[in-house]
Amino acid sequence: MFDSAQKPPTPNTEVLERASLVMALTAWETYVEDRVREEFKIRIRVVEGSYVGKFVASRLEDELKRFHNPTAAKTRKLFLDYLEVDVVEGWHWEHFDSARAQKTLDELIAKRGDAVHRSSVSVITPKQVPNLIKRDELEKAIRFLKCLVRATDAQLSHEKLLDIAAEPCMSASPNIHSRAAGAYNFHCSSRTCESFSPFMQTQFTAQRHLD
Repeated sequence: MFDSAQKPPTPNTEVLERASLVMALTAWETYVEDRVREEFKIRIRVVEGSYVGKFVASRLEDELKRFHNPTAAKTRKLFLDYLEVDVVEGWHWEHFDSARAQKTLDELIAKRGDAVHRSSVSVITPKQVPNLIKRDELEKAIRFLKCLVRATDAQLSHEKLLDIAAEPCMSASPNIHSRAAGAYNFHCSSRTCESFSPFMQTQFTAQRHLD
């Protein structure tokens, strides 16, 4: 469907390239949301079904409903708030360090926004709108996103290994106290069953004061 580089891109080819970019970035957004849910479910299973478990799970779902345009900063904050993992620290591979990976992701997210907003204009008046992304750039973008997914998975796996090394006690029942203060703290011998992230503690304490 993509013709040789000797031929100028046709309007249909440009539409296809923009659509492919949008789909690739949408796949990244879906990956981030699913990955957070997956890891979060594992980490709160000790309180699953309880008031605390239901509360924090609902907070995550509310957050994901507002999670659009998954830039590096937004992605980092989401994983930090709910998993206490700084995923961007693991965004490095051949020819990329974390800073360059973050910058590249943000540029692609911006291009996705342009692709969505310019689609109707470029179809009607293709000569007035420059080609947003070329075939080789699209291929590089897709390769980059694949590497980004692998790097994110690797960073999360590293955190898992740290949890395992700390002798997790997921089967231990939580010791809930300080109800009068409006906070729930979970104590056991490993950090896997320790308190929620500072962000979630703040959110939960505020909610308890409102109840």
